[in-house]
Amino acid sequence: MAIILVRHAQARGQEPTSPLTELGKQQAEMLAQFIGDYYAVDRIITSPLSRAVETARPLAALLDLDVEVEERLRERVLSNEDLDDWQSQLRASFEDMDHVLPGGESNNQGLARVPSFFADIERSAGAGNVVVVSHGNLIALILRHFTDQLSPASSWDGYAITMQMTNPDVFIIDSRQGAVTRVWRDDGSAAVKMRPSARAILLNADGSAVFLFHLDDPSIHMAKRASAGRIWITPGGGLDPEDADLTAALRRELFEELGLAPHSYTIHGHLWSCAKRTVWRHYPHIFEDHYFVVQLLSPHSGDFRFENWSAEETKVLVGKRWWRWEELDSTTELIIPPQLKTTRVFDLLADLKHSWIVEEL
Repeated sequence: MAIILVRHAQARGQEPTSPLTELGKQQAEMLAQFIGDYYAVDRIITSPLSRAVETARPLAALLDLDVEVEERLRERVLSNEDLDDWQSQLRASFEDMDHVLPGGESNNQGLARVPSFFADIERSAGAGNVVVVSHGNLIALILRHFTDQLSPASSWDGYAITMQMTNPDVFIIDSRQGAVTRVWRDDGSAAVKMRPSARAILLNADGSAVFLFHLDDPSIHMAKRASAGRIWITPGGGLDPEDADLTAALRRELFEELGLAPHSYTIHGHLWSCAKRTVWRHYPHIFEDHYFVVQLLSPHSGDFRFENWSAEETKVLVGKRWWRWEELDSTTELIIPPQLKTTRVFDLLADLKHSWIVEEL
């Protein structure tokens, strides 16, 4: 489970009943589409203030979820008086967390609401993620709460965070993985990253089996359609800046992941490509995967070496094995790409015409 922390869209004012502007309504719709496309969501919890509730409604309608209202998410009130010098007073309230103005609330008082709220979420959480809609100052305090938990020595400038936040804004909080990640850009768009990759449908020497890794990456499990559990994937990975092309990336990945030298295998050709939305390293991504049919030249070519694995690969690649084609056909485990379950080696090698496929996590 992760927290998808959302600052409300553009509003007409700061009063509790101030509605969204027309632009704010468009932003709320765009935000709903973004979260709905990328993340599995179990609950939507919002501040009771109108601008937050209106921001949450399009997502709730899209996902057919209720909007839960939570008083502890309401904005921290700087003062109940009009302040000509509100920015300097806001800065002072972060420099002295007990600084309080008439009719207002100190930052420490606002921060005191945070731990119990998130403790309640943890106790009642399911497998999916929870969307929390709130306001700039309180979100800065929420980030302070999680920053202190994850990295006590890190610096935190609440005033700068509050002033630099956009409407809307989105942060992903994954306390189990020790990560707080902003996934919204200053220009008002989602911070979606593109990642082309080269992957090997790796056959043994007689073509009777294909080699797969067992992946268990919690950051990918945040994604929509990926919450069911571990997945089996082909060897391969992303295109690095130093790679001349996809074939060069494929050869590098085969060496890094399996210790395979180029003379130990043949690349029959580029078979499939697909583009899919997912979450990786806490960021929303569009993966453009390119699958090549690769075959070992002898049985001894399968004496793999794994000493070149990165720390991340060691953590998330929890298994590896050869799968015979009849096993793929009958397994209930999630195989990526799923086309491997209905394809045979003769089909792979007989007609290597490149095509685009649909691949969903």
